[in-house]
Amino acid sequence: MSQMKEPTTIVRKAGDRSITETAIFAVAEARSVNASELEPPLYEVIDGEALKELMSEDSHRPAHATAEGEFEWAGCTVTAHSSGRVVVTVSADR
Repeated sequence: MSQMKEPTTIVRKAGDRSITETAIFAVAEARSVNASELEPPLYEVIDGEALKELMSEDSHRPAHATAEGEFEWAGCTVTAHSSGRVVVTVSADR
């Protein structure tokens, strides 16, 4: 009987990178590949500029409100937060 693998979760803070760059590098890390090897490219899955706009402090949401966006990419669930935090989870069966 084979054992079930636990899901892999990577949490990163955008810092000096954009939210989209943070997502790309976090997914690459979670999948143990170079960012250039991720398929399909992120721009084929989501509008990176729209994600950056949604997560930016300059967006039109109230000052106390936060935003969160979730999408599936390269075998991962990616959750981006307006705080700059990106959470990437690779399912256990990957």
